[in-house]
Amino acid sequence: MALSAADAYFTMTSVTDVTHEINPLMRTALVFGPFAFAAIKLGLTFVSAAVLGLHGTWTLGRAGLLSAVVVYVFILVYHLYGHAGLIQAFLGTETSATVAFVSMLQ
Repeated sequence: MALSAADAYFTMTSVTDVTHEINPLMRTALVFGPFAFAAIKLGLTFVSAAVLGLHGTWTLGRAGLLSAVVVYVFILVYHLYGHAGLIQAFLGTETSATVAFVSMLQ
């Protein structure tokens, strides 16, 4: 849930004329405002995690939970590289390769 909440925050703060939500369901939810977007996103995540958690003793359930965490980690890394230069600010450096990579993501 924490990874989903972080993704929702980064999505709401970075969606502009240049960037957009890739997921068509969540793109539609953004039309209804930030509260509706967050409620739908977190609600769907909760239901999905609950179903996978209830089947956590099954091999497929464990694989689904692990896959969801891995995907969310990659999404957050993408957000961190593209959102307000947070990685550069954290590292205290801004190289030409970093600038080129960030501009490619945006």
